[in-house]
Amino acid sequence: MSSILTQTLFGSLLDSPAVVETTAAILERAIPVIREHFTLTAAEISKAYRDSCRYSFVAIRIGLESPDSLIKKVRYPNITREFARQVETDYFQPFSEQHDALRNTLIKSLKKWAKNSDKLFAIKEITEEDLSAFIVQRENAAISDLILAQMAKIEAVDEGLAAFLQFKGLLGDSVLFFFREQLRTDSRVQATQMALQQENILANLGRQQAQFSDFQKQFAAQSDEVLDWAKSGYAVFYEILEEVVVKVDEVLSSQQQSNSAQVDYRDGTVQYSNENQELLKALLAKWQDLSPKEPLYGQVSNKLGRALLSSNALQEAGQLFQRLIAESESVDDKALAYFNLFHVCWRQAVIAETVAEKEMYFAQALEALNQAISLSNGKYALHDINKYFPITKMLGAGGMGCVFLCENQNKLLKNELTKTKYLQVVVKCFWENIIGDLDTVFNEPFLMDGLASVPRPLECGYADNQQRIKPYFVMEYIDGAIDGEVWLEKNGCLDLMT
Repeated sequence: MSSILTQTLFGSLLDSPAVVETTAAILERAIPVIREHFTLTAAEISKAYRDSCRYSFVAIRIGLESPDSLIKKVRYPNITREFARQVETDYFQPFSEQHDALRNTLIKSLKKWAKNSDKLFAIKEITEEDLSAFIVQRENAAISDLILAQMAKIEAVDEGLAAFLQFKGLLGDSVLFFFREQLRTDSRVQATQMALQQENILANLGRQQAQFSDFQKQFAAQSDEVLDWAKSGYAVFYEILEEVVVKVDEVLSSQQQSNSAQVDYRDGTVQYSNENQELLKALLAKWQDLSPKEPLYGQVSNKLGRALLSSNALQEAGQLFQRLIAESESVDDKALAYFNLFHVCWRQAVIAETVAEKEMYFAQALEALNQAISLSNGKYALHDINKYFPITKMLGAGGMGCVFLCENQNKLLKNELTKTKYLQVVVKCFWENIIGDLDTVFNEPFLMDGLASVPRPLECGYADNQQRIKPYFVMEYIDGAIDGEVWLEKNGCLDLMT
């Protein structure tokens, strides 16, 4: 059976039919020519066949998933949807009139077989009988049955799926189309055809093959574009993308977290199960092979990075955000990746063992935050940086919020006792939105102002005054004050008298 399938595949490769009825004498002349020029290995042919099957399963599935829906228009190029559209009109609709076809069942089965296509048969050697198929007219109608027989050796094929793939030779036509278009422009195939034409074994008929499959007839003028789609990885890309999306959402839901792609300050407070941690590692490994060109890549990358951060895989999350920043063509995705990277860095600072390491990570966090703010036109700002308080340094972060040393550009803020302006201030930004009026919430520190040796409270507000979200609190900066962590690292623990 494998030999028949190989011969059928080979029979689809050349554009020109034999000049005369094939005879033993013609074959005797042709085989040495073919062997000299057609030097593709059995392994190369096997890969092309398996890729053709995978592309076919994915293309047929896309055709069953409403290729003209809004999400498909965002995900797939026009040629993909045009290619898939014929599956609905030319195959599924007439098939469903004759059979009880369950669309969702077919889609689910096709997804599975796209993943299992690498298990289909491998060509061990190319025989002279196989090579003779280049110049022999062959009937292709049975190729769907041959491939289904190969699939059945892996596992039982759903009867409904088998009937649909056999309908009007759908699977065979699709596989032949992709197989032929993968290899048609290979220099070795072109050299073989030219040599056979020079020996007057084949007629020089250019691109007019005697027996186009239905797919080839409809896409003869666009076959290169369709092949570009297949080779670019879209067919495989969305299989992996959809798997990652679904499983990352499952992980976040199982940890009682939202499905947002933006890191939340509470992320990392719940212990992840070993099973979920291993699953995230496996999803990250798959993600490394994908292209950043598609619109959904950035959103899902940020979501996967958030899940990794939540499981305390900070290094892996940081690397993923940095890759997205370097490769993404979307400003919005890149801005969010910077903001998420900011959360990774300050968390690394919190667990750092030395003051020098803490300062390094806080500096990296601030750089990422500034980039996020710049790219998002201030969307990710945590306080009023543009009008009054541009950031000079990040001082700390924790469960309630983060603290910055900022320039004070509000000329109205000054020490009423000494009549001196505060050149620098400390701004504490809160992760959680504060319930109630800020003047009420922060009333106590303002009432205590001047009664204790604590930094003076100066102002409070929202980073977003319209929505009254992202509150912050401004305090006096005491220059020259001793930082407790720095003192302890230098002098060690305090003795009783100190």
